[in-house]
Amino acid sequence: MQKEVKEEMEEEPHEVFFTSKSGPTFEASLYLEEKSESPREKLNEFLASMDISPIHNSLDKPWIEASERTKRHYTRKARQTVNVCLNKIAPEDSEMLLSSLFK
Repeated sequence: MQKEVKEEMEEEPHEVFFTSKSGPTFEASLYLEEKSESPREKLNEFLASMDISPIHNSLDKPWIEASERTKRHYTRKARQTVNVCLNKIAPEDSEMLLSSLFK
């Protein structure tokens, strides 16, 4: 008995058909596991789409113990990230939205 396997190239789920010359056709759906991404990886994809460099690591000590250079780095990265998010949420009023967060 000869069997053929045909895959349709579409979005998930992929359909697979098993056909036999002497019997019925069986159809099955295969769900491919997506690569699991961390929240940082997802954020970095968003930042890259906005031409902002990725976040490579997190602050590993209390803020008060960080050097001035480290504080400047994390402050700059936080400002870039918050600003791009606010611009996506409220393109015309991102500064007003930012100020409303601190009321």
